[in-house]
Amino acid sequence: MSASGTGHGPAGTWAGLRPRHDGADGVALGVATLGTLYLTLQPHSFPHAFATVEYIQMGIVVLLAIGAAALPRFTTASAETPVVDA
Repeated sequence: MSASGTGHGPAGTWAGLRPRHDGADGVALGVATLGTLYLTLQPHSFPHAFATVEYIQMGIVVLLAIGAAALPRFTTASAETPVVDA
């Protein structure tokens, strides 16, 4: 049995590929959602549909940047952290 507990064979191989597959599903869902929004707005105006989808994408980037900035910093070790010298 492997360290992941899946054993060898097809299940073990699939266990290694699954996280990549799940991530691709999330990206595809986002692309499909924005594409559907664009196609829904397109009959009214091409520039309006394009601008709307671009503004949504910029908003997502801003939210990701704020989330990244809010992550804790791990630049200094606390007093309880053991120091390992090589």
